[in-house]
Amino acid sequence: DTPENLKLVKKICKLMAKGEYDAVSKLTAEEAKVVKQGPEELPYCGKYFGQRCVKDFYSKFEEYFTITKIPETLFYLGETGAIFAAFDYEYVVAKNCEVMLSTSVAMKIVITDGKLTKMAMIGDTLSEYLTLQKAEVL
Repeated sequence: DTPENLKLVKKICKLMAKGEYDAVSKLTAEEAKVVKQGPEELPYCGKYFGQRCVKDFYSKFEEYFTITKIPETLFYLGETGAIFAAFDYEYVVAKNCEVMLSTSVAMKIVITDGKLTKMAMIGDTLSEYLTLQKAEVL
C-alpha cells in the first residue's frame, strides 16, 4: 500500500536523522539488507544484513564521520516497490573535527509487508574518500 509505505519511510528517515537506530531496527525485517556502494578503501562501504543492518551501518560509518546536520528530507519519490529519499548532510571527520564535508545522499528504500527490507545508499563516496585522506584518517 503506497500511502502506508510512504508514511513508514518518512518515519524511518526522521528516526535516522535523530540517530534513533534501535527504533529503526524495530521497523526493519529480519532479512533486511543495507547496501552502501563505494571503494574498498572506505571501510563502511559494503553490505549489512539483518534487523540491525541500519544500526550496524551507521555504527561503522560513525567511526569515520560524525553527522552534524541533516536538514529535512529534500524529497520522496516512489511507487509501491521502492521509495527514494534525498538528504543534504553535513559531517565532520570523527578523528579530526577540523575537516568538514557537505554532501547529498539519496536512498532507495524498499518496504515489504510493513517493514524495511532494503536500503541502498547513493552518495558522493569520492568526496568522502578525499575528505578522509585530507584528515589523514585513511
